[in-house]
Amino acid sequence: MNRTFFVFLFPALLLATPLVRAQEQAPSDPAQFLDWLRAARAGTYATQAEAPVDKCNFRLVADVLREWERSGPVYRQRIQAILRPPTLDTSIVSPSGFFEIHFDTTGFDSPAMLDNDGNRQPGTAFLYAVAAAAAFDYAYQQEIDSIGYERPPFQFGASRYHVFIKNMGGGLYGVTWPVNPYSYKYRRPTYTSYIEVDNDYKGYYSPGIEGLNVTAAHEFHHAIQLGGYGFWDTDTFFYELSSTFMEDRVYPDINDYYLYLKELFDDPEVPFFRRSGYDLALFGILMYRRYGDGALLKTWNNIRAMPPMFALDEALKERGGRMVQEYCTFSLWNYFTGYRADTSQSYREGAAYPTMKILQKTEIMNSRAMFFDELKPLATEYLQAYRGPDTVTFVVANVHSDYSLQKMNVPSQYTLDVMTEGYDDSYRQLTNGWGYKLTAGEGETFCYVAVLSGAVGGVCESGVYPNPYHPASSDFLTFRISDKAPPRVDLAVFTPAMEALYRQNLRVQKIGGCNTVAWNGYLSDGKRIPPGVYFYTVAYKGQTEYGKFAVVDR
Repeated sequence: MNRTFFVFLFPALLLATPLVRAQEQAPSDPAQFLDWLRAARAGTYATQAEAPVDKCNFRLVADVLREWERSGPVYRQRIQAILRPPTLDTSIVSPSGFFEIHFDTTGFDSPAMLDNDGNRQPGTAFLYAVAAAAAFDYAYQQEIDSIGYERPPFQFGASRYHVFIKNMGGGLYGVTWPVNPYSYKYRRPTYTSYIEVDNDYKGYYSPGIEGLNVTAAHEFHHAIQLGGYGFWDTDTFFYELSSTFMEDRVYPDINDYYLYLKELFDDPEVPFFRRSGYDLALFGILMYRRYGDGALLKTWNNIRAMPPMFALDEALKERGGRMVQEYCTFSLWNYFTGYRADTSQSYREGAAYPTMKILQKTEIMNSRAMFFDELKPLATEYLQAYRGPDTVTFVVANVHSDYSLQKMNVPSQYTLDVMTEGYDDSYRQLTNGWGYKLTAGEGETFCYVAVLSGAVGGVCESGVYPNPYHPASSDFLTFRISDKAPPRVDLAVFTPAMEALYRQNLRVQKIGGCNTVAWNGYLSDGKRIPPGVYFYTVAYKGQTEYGKFAVVDR
């Protein structure tokens, strides 16, 4: 049976209802689609169920671009006519000269500042437009000048990027509308666009200028995505992940993304790639804390040539990681939030996040508790076994690499067996004397974490796992090393005759308090390591850790 498990042992009121739910599918009939799109642009719907329910209508934009790419020129002209920018009274140019802000000075769409009681202040339309210009200039400064994203193209014949202030209503913060295809030089087409934002953000989770600021950061990042990197229409979750994270990156003191976290903490069993993406801002925050801006920026550069999940995996490979490995860390960090928060090793704002839902709590009877379930790729379950005052929480995640990157919604079954006594050497032992073992089908890959309440769950033992290593079912070997190791170490792999096959300076990753380095099993000549027994060394600051591992082909 070829099974792979990664085991780590560690110690142990929102103001509004989240707006995100699965949006109803756009009509497939062309005429009905055009009617549906007109209603979306006008904000009028036959039924409330048809109204957009996400933050920025990007899934509707995906429907538009999907229709655009598969339609003929006449139908495209009809779509373009519906998406034509609005005509408003006046406009101002931002201090940088890059943005032109359009607004009405009176009427339904006229903007206004809010007073301390959240009421609109008459005669403040111009001040609001000035604030919008400043917000978009700051988003440009942070996302283009500081981080290094490619600036979005102007509409053909234009010399500025256009932003329109409208009465969005209904909780919709803003929309980035595509206008025309700009380039086909990448795997997916890029587009010119314009942005609409709300005229006051009255009654929003982040009211007034705070709502305007985070919307500028969010929507401008969508403009960057559409204009410089290409649009993969089945991966809107990743576009929202990136844009919602960018709100916190640009405005770290405005926490509008808190609104969407409950869906992640209430339903961690939903696969990563089937989520709305707003709740996955936390994954962007995790990547930023662990890798800085470089990993996400490199992911977007890769998206020009490959789908987002593969692009992310390739970006992480360059930094000694893998997507599935980061997902294991993500699952663990999500447990240490709320009253369990550990801000030294996970999210700095974790105490303000919801507390993760425990799917199943089982009392140990007759020295044993067993859990039987199934998980889809990149989904997580949190389980607890208890007896008296002792409780152990298990964080179990399906990290089947092929299924995860290809977004295959195929579940894998597993069994988790927990015993307080009478177990054999195939069980992992906890410091409270309990033992546990997770088993699954051939070729399945899980990572799981045991967390003890009230006591240290285990120690960071040196070693390599999985051992033996089966390249066909495991994407990487992980070497657990001393907690005194510096941020980077030198890994070397040798034959029994001490012939060096691989040497590389790798980044140390802190996974649940344990220092680790990961290797994908490819040698210096680019070939996968063949079956056999090998020695390894991890060297740093005049010290060397060493060990051996086996590679098998069955």
